Amino acid sequence: QKLSRDEVWAINEETSFADLNIRYLRPFLEEAAKTLPAKHPAAKDVRLLTEWNGQRRDRDGDGSLDGPQPAIMDAWLPILFEEVLKDDLPAGVFANYAAGTGLARPANGTKLVYNALLGPDAGVEQSIDFFNGADKEQLLLDTYAEALETLEAKHGGDRSQWQAPTSYHSFDHKNFIGVPQADPDEALTGPHYMNRGTQNDLVALSDEGAQMCTVAPPGQSGFIAPDGTKSPHYADQLQMYADFECKTENLYPDQLDANLESVQELP
Repeated sequence: QKLSRDEVWAINEETSFADLNIRYLRPFLEEAAKTLPAKHPAAKDVRLLTEWNGQRRDRDGDGSLDGPQPAIMDAWLPILFEEVLKDDLPAGVFANYAAGTGLARPANGTKLVYNALLGPDAGVEQSIDFFNGADKEQLLLDTYAEALETLEAKHGGDRSQWQAPTSYHSFDHKNFIGVPQADPDEALTGPHYMNRGTQNDLVALSDEGAQMCTVAPPGQSGFIAPDGTKSPHYADQLQMYADFECKTENLYPDQLDANLESVQELP
């Protein structure tokens, strides 16, 4: 099946907001829900996750992720990890697996729980019964119910009011190993967090030639003049990045000539 340029770009947008844990837990939660009467209140609550599209978005920009599902996941995973893993791991090891619910990758705890749920079908041989003989499906339902009780005590019974706060991209003045490469006042807070590269390139090759569209936030120039004036291209791609747009690159001489901003000849 062939995908258009726009369809390929749309995949980038969808994966940027995907919850990275629900795909591993959803099938088991669906099976657990089958043990409940269809009209049982708990069955309706479980469907909040099993019928969720898995997108952690803040479409209206109000500072909260849309729908109750992100808040439910953030509340449920720590409870699930503690119930399944804590008694079988050294304290320090458990702390590492319990930390975080996974934004850039599936949570470490989810990986262990997933394999434990798979049992003999896991890709890693399971030598420890993390469930201690308990019914796996019932444990999922019990920990899920506990998470909902926690949210209800904090936010009330209206599920639509259960909202997780939006996370934001940070363009730090330090590089990925913590070495400063700019002044602290040059740090920028970008758009709603997206699990994507900080530069995105879309390349299309055809009989007509090559096409390329890129976005490299905050901008392609870090130049600051002695008087403090920043290059016009210092941060002009930040909003473009947030809006999943990109700029056409001039790959051929005629395209370059048609889009020149300036020419400087060196002696």
